[in-house]
Amino acid sequence: MKAFVVGFIAAVVGLFVGASMNWLLAVNINTSIWPLPEGIDPMDPAQSDALAEWIATLPGQAFILVFVAHVLQAGLGAFVAASMAKSRTPAVVVIALSVLGGVVNFINLWEVTPLWMLLEFPVYFLLGGVGLRAGLRIRGAGPQGPQAGGHPSA
Repeated sequence: MKAFVVGFIAAVVGLFVGASMNWLLAVNINTSIWPLPEGIDPMDPAQSDALAEWIATLPGQAFILVFVAHVLQAGLGAFVAASMAKSRTPAVVVIALSVLGGVVNFINLWEVTPLWMLLEFPVYFLLGGVGLRAGLRIRGAGPQGPQAGGHPSA
């Protein structure tokens, strides 16, 4: 039971940290460089058409920052989750949910998102795997799990 609770908390914290990094880069920094038009709230579903129109006007550089933000969510989130749980599972959950969020985002904005943004999907797994391995090393576990004599829920 303890391993499940620690893993669950690790996944939640990893998602929170990764999503915070994503929000900082993709929303806060991006909109300070390319400000939203007056009156548009990106969190208001009723304004999704106006938001999509604004996104369509953005230069390619804006999408590079979004690309970096999205893949860092998976990598940083997986790192945090794996370093807390000493297990792969919470980090894999963070990576999977990050990819799912990216897919939903791409589907919702496919008409205004450059096709090259599809390249982020394999990078989610690449950077997520790097974060997972680094997190396990921080906790003293090898890439395959805890070291000999270690307990998986420790």
